Amino acid sequence: MLINASGVIQLSKDLWFMVVPIEGNVTLRSVNVSTDFKGAPKTGYADLPPGVDFEPKDEPLRRDINLLGRLLGEVLVEQEGRGMFGEEEELRLLCRRLRFDYDPELEERLRQRIERMSPVELQRIVRAFSVYFQLVNIAERYHRIRRRRHYESSPDGPQQRASLASAISQLKDDGMKPDKLEELLEDISVGLVLTAHPTEAMRRSVRERHVRIGNLLEDLDATTPTWKERRRFEEQLFEEVTVLWQTDELRVRRPEVEGEINRTLLFFENPLISATLEVYRELEDELSRQFPDDTPALGRVLEFGSWVGGDQDGNPFVKPETLSTALNLHRTLIFERHLASAKTLAAHLSQSTKLSEVSEELRHSLDEDAALLPEEAERQEETDPNELYRHKMLFIAERLNHTLESPDSGEAYEAATDLLDDLWLVHRSLTRYGGERVARGALRDLIRQVEVFGFHLAKLDVRQDSSRVSDAISELIQFKTGDDLRETEEEDRAKLLRKLLREPDLDLQEPPEATSETSELLETFERIRQAKEDFSEMPIEAFVLSMARQASDVLGVQLLARRAGLLEVDDEGRCTVNHLRVSPLFETVDDLERAPEVLSSLLEDPF
Repeated sequence: MLINASGVIQLSKDLWFMVVPIEGNVTLRSVNVSTDFKGAPKTGYADLPPGVDFEPKDEPLRRDINLLGRLLGEVLVEQEGRGMFGEEEELRLLCRRLRFDYDPELEERLRQRIERMSPVELQRIVRAFSVYFQLVNIAERYHRIRRRRHYESSPDGPQQRASLASAISQLKDDGMKPDKLEELLEDISVGLVLTAHPTEAMRRSVRERHVRIGNLLEDLDATTPTWKERRRFEEQLFEEVTVLWQTDELRVRRPEVEGEINRTLLFFENPLISATLEVYRELEDELSRQFPDDTPALGRVLEFGSWVGGDQDGNPFVKPETLSTALNLHRTLIFERHLASAKTLAAHLSQSTKLSEVSEELRHSLDEDAALLPEEAERQEETDPNELYRHKMLFIAERLNHTLESPDSGEAYEAATDLLDDLWLVHRSLTRYGGERVARGALRDLIRQVEVFGFHLAKLDVRQDSSRVSDAISELIQFKTGDDLRETEEEDRAKLLRKLLREPDLDLQEPPEATSETSELLETFERIRQAKEDFSEMPIEAFVLSMARQASDVLGVQLLARRAGLLEVDDEGRCTVNHLRVSPLFETVDDLERAPEVLSSLLEDPF
């Protein structure tokens, strides 16, 4: 008999017992690993032993995994036959035994069993494991929500480790005063960047199944169901797992770049924008709870970025014009969101001046709005003339609509800050005349939404390989001076680029016979400059330089930015304006070892 550290007792080659503590006692549960699982019971799938690898607080997770595993097992028997299910169970239990106590003979037995399978059988087995682990991940995601709710069930209970509440509490315990915390929050900027990574190429249909299964687990957990209700929940889960098994995980067609951009935007639609507002509200509530007398103000801590549509190094189909496509799609989505929020507030703010006064500032702004938007003012004649907040929000919605459809018109908002001025005006009036609680609700959420996402939604990063930049710079300089930069040593190359960057009247013309790669890169910088003019807030902030090797690689990007008018110098050659930062990626071992020296030479440059 063998007993290992995992609490597993082996009595024979195929008969194991697991030590399970139950209410202070110890019991044994048998696990029989047979070579033939054709008669295995349906409940055997994912029958994880209670207590093994699970702390008591995680028992609900074990229960959910067992439930989903059992349902998948029934789906496999129903859809693929008991033989396939038996093969899958045999491999699963052999793998589990190897995890508990490694045995070379058992590993060889597993390898031989796999080698005897046909490609079709292997494909089905791999897919069964894939779907199983998808279900496990769904259960784990929901369990994190369950644990968070457990901690938040009482305001006086222990705080969840790594939560916002525990972080603020720790700062408070360390003696940080409200004014210092406000300074800290003002300086913090967390940028979350989305990429079209191939390992995350999950189809929307599959993702929707995941969401639905997670919601059903939540519904099952949130109630004390009768046996009839539990049966109904399980039938719904059974249906979702069946659809998941029958849904192809791979797309039939390669996604176009615009399709990739739109799929990324789906994450902003649900859940990123709403979740961001929830995070701000939670952080503000926690600051208010822990510093009730002197609550620190919260600035714009979060911002978002995206590589999708700007990653010219990662996707050969991303062209200069794709930048404009991505930015316009970003803009449309956030304007539609702002517009929907404004219309919702117009329906919500029904206060009458017969019962609650409004500020003179608000009344004056309504006169200005009526002069600017006479057609909208005429439409509002049917609206109660005493509901001035509603009138103001309708004017705001109309100006947003003009900004989306005809941004150059006089009725449009020139910048997100102008929209914020209108919203804060409403906020001040509500706060002054008994509507402070209303001002802290949906209106505050809309203000946050505009502060974080502006008129651009997310900053688009442009990424390109350093060799493309180096080749383009070489072509431009060779056409200007006749010098071949490719044959120049790094020190002299960097010196020349620094000299050109400081020239008051830089003149680098595109050669008539420039390569298509160089022309595309120059057009990319022109698109970035155009975006700066088209948006009130610069929607492209970073040029990500992949495979960076030398200081000259970064200087080359700066020179192209200077050529496009994104970087300016004064008469003495000092950099006075820079609209595009460079983010070099040092990716090989040699480049990483050289990176400190390269960065030092750049950071020590007064320019």
